[in-house]
Amino acid sequence: MNSKSLIICPLKKELTYLCEEFSHLGWEFEKTSTGKLQYLFNRERNVVVAVGGHGKVQFGIQTSYLLNNLEKVEKVFCVGAGGGLAKHLKVGDLVVAEKTIEHDYEEKFDLNARLPEFFGHEELVLRAKNIEFDNFGVHFGAIASGDEDIVDERRAEELWKKTNALAVAWEGVGGARACIFNDVPFLEMRAITDNARNSVGESFLRNLPIAMKNSANFINKILN
Repeated sequence: MNSKSLIICPLKKELTYLCEEFSHLGWEFEKTSTGKLQYLFNRERNVVVAVGGHGKVQFGIQTSYLLNNLEKVEKVFCVGAGGGLAKHLKVGDLVVAEKTIEHDYEEKFDLNARLPEFFGHEELVLRAKNIEFDNFGVHFGAIASGDEDIVDERRAEELWKKTNALAVAWEGVGGARACIFNDVPFLEMRAITDNARNSVGESFLRNLPIAMKNSANFINKILN
């Protein structure tokens, strides 16, 4: 069997909107499972799409489980919504992580300790840089990853200064750690739903469909 691509969305609602757009692009899915986890399989492209769970620990656990129970996974994409720390980002824009920074890893004993960083797979990043879209922006840089909702101006500015990340989300570092441990290429991509500063919950729900639609179109290009 040919090597598989694994696309993991943290939340079920993210996966639902992603697969709706995949269907519009002509993808057909079979529902199946491996052990405890259900997933969708596109036989034509040999792509598995699954839910990874909320939070970096749960996402890391389920990513590892899928890697250990699926045959020949050659690359993993973490795909979901994100908050824009950089003020030039617009709703629907895509941020491709050249690196994922674990911003809530707080070392207190070693005063010289740095936040853990996990670099996106070089070949996948280069492939992404060759893709262009007219109806949304694609940006390359860091994504801050940690189990914290960033919902106000003070905290957003603080995190931006701390990490210089373009966007913030929860689960990416869990997927990055799992893929490093299993020696599988990894890339995190986040579509912007909010500005991480005000009305975040409402913006997330309102803008998630367009964010995941743009994500699906971008991934379709990468895998083709």
